[in-house]
Amino acid sequence: PPALQLAAAPAAPSADPAELPWGALATSGLLLVALTPLLLRLPRDASVTAAAVVVSLLQMALLDAPPEQALLEGVLCLVWSGVLSLKQALAGFASEGVVAVGVMCAVARGVQTTGGLDLIARVLLGRPSSRPAALLRLILPTLLISACLNNTPVCAMLSPVAASWAASLCPPVAQKQLLMPLSFATMLGGTLTLIGSSTNLVAAEAARKHDPTSPMTMFGITPVGIINAAAGTAYMLVASRWLLPDAAPPAVQPRSALPAVRSRSAEYPSPAARSPLAPPLP
Repeated sequence: PPALQLAAAPAAPSADPAELPWGALATSGLLLVALTPLLLRLPRDASVTAAAVVVSLLQMALLDAPPEQALLEGVLCLVWSGVLSLKQALAGFASEGVVAVGVMCAVARGVQTTGGLDLIARVLLGRPSSRPAALLRLILPTLLISACLNNTPVCAMLSPVAASWAASLCPPVAQKQLLMPLSFATMLGGTLTLIGSSTNLVAAEAARKHDPTSPMTMFGITPVGIINAAAGTAYMLVASRWLLPDAAPPAVQPRSALPAVRSRSAEYPSPAARSPLAPPLP
């Protein structure tokens, strides 16, 4: 019966006190105590907001809390303390920028599902013969894709492609030499168009509310974005040689260090070599 099944269900394991991040909790408490005199000098709403932001950042930095959980807890704290009304707290979910980011994530997922990433890996990336060429072949397509799609899902989709592509090159390239530049390339590509980054969409909505006569256009930030992307690409090509060195190749275990393997013939000799008084084989 369902009642017996519920009664027989195992209880949820309780958290072991020894596994709690006591060091991170102590560091968070000390930081909050150190910031208390500064927070008390601010107005009430400003001090509560600053405390909520600091606690959210500490949760994400020291306790590895999911960003959505830490930020949602901060919003709930502001609502509970009266800094924000419930209508103001929920107004962000009706923002055009938030909806646009969700739509762009769906579009990026569709590109991944239809096999567009395989086309990128085969045609655009190619088979460069050196590390700088591989880095350049990865950065340039990433800039263009991030300008047309939201940069956050683009980075998430291209990360496994870049990792597998780095291992397939000859000579192979360390993954960390491509994944970190990939992340920065998506951010630089997000500055080329209005839809390239969620930050651009939120800023465009705020600017439209502040001054409806001067809205941000699709390519209004492109001239500045091109300069920004060119400077960032040049810096990554030059500085990655020292900031992202090659990983050490895995050590090959010598043959003499391998454990000896007994042959089956030595363990079970042939019937002709066995003594007639020996017991039968299992």
